[in-house]
Amino acid sequence: MKKLTVGCVYFTAIMFLLSAFAKCVDIRSFAVLISYIGIIRIPPLVLTLAVLIVTMELTLGLTMILSRALRPLCLKVTLAVLAGFSGILVYAWLFRNLEDCGCFGSFIKMSPLVSLLKNAVLMGIAGVGLYGYSKDAAGMRPISAHRGQQRLKALVLVGSLSLFAGGLTYSASKNPDQSDCVVVKKKTGAAQNSDRKFAAFQIQDQGKNIDLGQGTYLVAFLTDSCPRTQTVIVSRLNALSENNPNFPPVVALVLSESGSLKPFREQFQPNFPLGLLEPLQFFDVIGNTLPPCFYLVRDGKVIAWWDRAFAEDDVIKILEQSKKTSE
Repeated sequence: MKKLTVGCVYFTAIMFLLSAFAKCVDIRSFAVLISYIGIIRIPPLVLTLAVLIVTMELTLGLTMILSRALRPLCLKVTLAVLAGFSGILVYAWLFRNLEDCGCFGSFIKMSPLVSLLKNAVLMGIAGVGLYGYSKDAAGMRPISAHRGQQRLKALVLVGSLSLFAGGLTYSASKNPDQSDCVVVKKKTGAAQNSDRKFAAFQIQDQGKNIDLGQGTYLVAFLTDSCPRTQTVIVSRLNALSENNPNFPPVVALVLSESGSLKPFREQFQPNFPLGLLEPLQFFDVIGNTLPPCFYLVRDGKVIAWWDRAFAEDDVIKILEQSKKTSE
């Protein structure tokens, strides 16, 4: 029983360590997943939560390996963590349509069913380990532990966690290289309230400076990971921009898997201005809506919005009604 118990503990610890290192390869993508699910959306807080989750997984894994005395406690925490993660997955699966549909490219790749099955198996293994420790608690205590060894283990644990958390924080704070593309910039001192959330953005595209806080625009939120959908949408927006003088200027804010607008321009050839939104900002702005989505904006304030599709006549009608109201 002792060998089975120890084997279950080490397997659980290794799985948590692998999970932590897999996430830290691209901590920003993990942060995007957190934002997409809707746990929290303020970019700095999302990154902080991502770092804390990964550090927690590393802490549990290392502690289960280094400290026999703390293994029962770690196993209990592990069961609680896995149950919590599974609950979040079920919520995201049922209410946020979380699946590896390819619409977000490498930003979100997850099969909820596989993840839930993995969590269930891991909970079973951790449960067997916890049962073994409770069954033979006395026998599983460390026989002899020198203070020097314990201090060394504690030093290794604290040092590893500090370096790991510091490295993740540095990695998370760095933006991807965007030297070859147009970047949406936050305006200093711009209105940040929910009524005029678009007033915080201005776009510099091909010599044009577009301030979404001044004037009327149809702002489209697009991704570059669904070619068929984007081809249809961009073609329609191109036609509206060229053929209907009553239609408001079109601006697209793009979530790009490559971190560049160049592939989007070459593939879809839009005739309207583009802005590249950093993934966490993208989800912070659209909230629970899924792209493609469209916002009719006047002076930074949302007049109307559409999910997936919009009617040209509706846009013009809403603009006319809005003008009459303002007069």
